[in-house]
Amino acid sequence: MSFYGYKHWTLEEPPRCFNVGKGLRKRPTSSRSRSHKWHAIVKRYGLRVEICIGPTTNAEACTWETEQIDAVGTFSTNHSHDDPNDIGCNFTRGGEGVIGRKHDEATRQRISMTMRGRKVSDIVRMNMQRAQSKRSIVQYDLQGNVIASYPSQAEAERSTGNAASNISKCCRRKAKSIGGFVWRYEDDRFEPKTPAVLTEEHCRKISEAAMKRYTR
Repeated sequence: MSFYGYKHWTLEEPPRCFNVGKGLRKRPTSSRSRSHKWHAIVKRYGLRVEICIGPTTNAEACTWETEQIDAVGTFSTNHSHDDPNDIGCNFTRGGEGVIGRKHDEATRQRISMTMRGRKVSDIVRMNMQRAQSKRSIVQYDLQGNVIASYPSQAEAERSTGNAASNISKCCRRKAKSIGGFVWRYEDDRFEPKTPAVLTEEHCRKISEAAMKRYTR
């Protein structure tokens, strides 16, 4: 996979850098999973995206991100935009890796207990399905080499002739392969040495995490 390092600037004169990040191809211009402070600053000052490095490896992008957050000074412990002089939107020092924040074991257990037995409304289920269908898809051969990437399940279906429902099934690790290829969401790299099909316990944990994300 190819990673990019980017900076977010205000449209002021002179502009101010308020966020440094790294991610896959769509991450620099995406507004998803941004903080309330980030959205408040964009709404107030505007946004210019600068792609600084890439395509490159995840390790190099992490190193660059850590160095730039420190150099530009976008790290902040203030999560609200109540100080016009504090517009930093990096709440960590950077370099966390592709999968982002990890919960400790106690937090994971607490989330699991909270979600256990919880019923999800039809609207939440529909939103979850819609969000899943728009996630980028990566196509691998059986040896773990990247063949192609697609912006959505629909595009993968159109390009390869494989049904989107089957591709989704493989992405969710309920099938080993589809059409002689392995399919994964862009943030879930395929490794031939790891189990291709998840156990029921793994599927339950993924479902609980998804429900937590879309019911916040």
